[in-house]
Amino acid sequence: MSATPNARPSAGPEAAATAPAPQGVRARYFNVYRLAAYFLVFYTLGHTLGAVVATPRFGSESDSVVSAMKSIRVVSQGFDCTWHWFYRGMGGIVSFRDGLEN
Repeated sequence: MSATPNARPSAGPEAAATAPAPQGVRARYFNVYRLAAYFLVFYTLGHTLGAVVATPRFGSESDSVVSAMKSIRVVSQGFDCTWHWFYRGMGGIVSFRDGLEN
């Protein structure tokens, strides 16, 4: 029995020779999805450092709001804390969640 001319070669050395060449550094690390991931990482870091770690000052009105948040005390799940710590905790949770999505 003779081999047909349209028969495909088996997965052997011939198949390895036709494997696609590796991508270049530019195509590998600067595609659309990676650029979006880089943007989200910088957004998460900016959100954490800009609003949670250092509370921004926008004038006397914002200073009075921050001081009121620091003075209001609440009891949550047996812990006595201020409203300001809820603000900071939620900012940290949002930053952590955004970091996981990257």
